[in-house]
Amino acid sequence: PLCWTEVPQKISVLGRQRNRWMRGTMETLFKHKTLFFNPRYGNLGMLGHPYWSFFEWLGPLIEFFGIFYFILVIGMGNPDWPFYALLLGFTYLFSVFYSSWAVVFEEFTFASYRRKRDIARLIVIALIEPIFFHPLTVWFALRGNFNYLIGNISWGKMEKKGFADKKKVKNHITS
Repeated sequence: PLCWTEVPQKISVLGRQRNRWMRGTMETLFKHKTLFFNPRYGNLGMLGHPYWSFFEWLGPLIEFFGIFYFILVIGMGNPDWPFYALLLGFTYLFSVFYSSWAVVFEEFTFASYRRKRDIARLIVIALIEPIFFHPLTVWFALRGNFNYLIGNISWGKMEKKGFADKKKVKNHITS
C-alpha cells in the first residue's frame, strides 16, 4: 500500500476525505507534469506518474462518461445488450480480481492479518465492493475534480476518532 489512514466513521466524512485525495492527486500530478512518461525520472516518470494520471485521476472520469454514454445509448434505443452484459461482467470480475490481489499482495508483503478469517472477510468484501462502495468513491472523485477545477482547494475539517488502542496498532505495524 501507498499509505494507511484512519477509516472515516460516516459516509459524509469519507466523501470529504476522497474529495481531498482527488484534489491532492490533481495538484501533485499537475505540479510535476514534467515527470509524465519522462525516462529521465526512471520508474517514477515511466510508471508511477502515468499510473496515477490514467487510473487514479482519469479513471473516475472515464467511468462516469462511460455510464453517461450507456444511458444515452439506451435512450436512443437498440443498445447492444450482449456486449454491455459482457462488458459489465468483465468490469466486475476485473474489480474483484484487483481487490483480491491487493489483499493477497498485502498479506505476502506485510502479513497484516492475524487470522485467516480476516482475509476471507476481505475477499467477500471484494465481491460486493464494485456494487456498493466503488460507485460512491467515483462520485466523490468526480466532486474532487470539479472542486479543483473551480478553485475550491481548501482542505476543510476532517473528523477523526483516533485508534482505539494506539499500543496495539503500533505493535501491529512494527511486528
